[in-house]
Amino acid sequence: MDQNGFEGTLNDVTGKVEKTAGDFTGDTKLQADGLTNQGIGKVQKGFSRAREGFRNVVDDMSSQAREAASTAQEQAATIGEAIEATVHDRPLLALAAAGALGYVLAFLIHRK
Repeated sequence: MDQNGFEGTLNDVTGKVEKTAGDFTGDTKLQADGLTNQGIGKVQKGFSRAREGFRNVVDDMSSQAREAASTAQEQAATIGEAIEATVHDRPLLALAAAGALGYVLAFLIHRK
């Protein structure tokens, strides 16, 4: 529980005590103050819960982003190893593929 949650609980309990005391003594100002403090306490507790929920969502998203980055890194390493093995095993094929890629890029850059 954060500071707002603690203060909200404190205000809510204080408000209930004030309202009960106001009901017992017939003091309408004390009753109104109690209801006001209860309302403030409920808002503070709600804000605290909302902030905690937001933190949980952000933490979950961060965790998922780290996992996705790790997976992408592993896949890139696997692809890199496969390309390296192909270049090593078939150098002429790799040279032809590089030349074809260069031709396509040059064509795309210089076309009008």
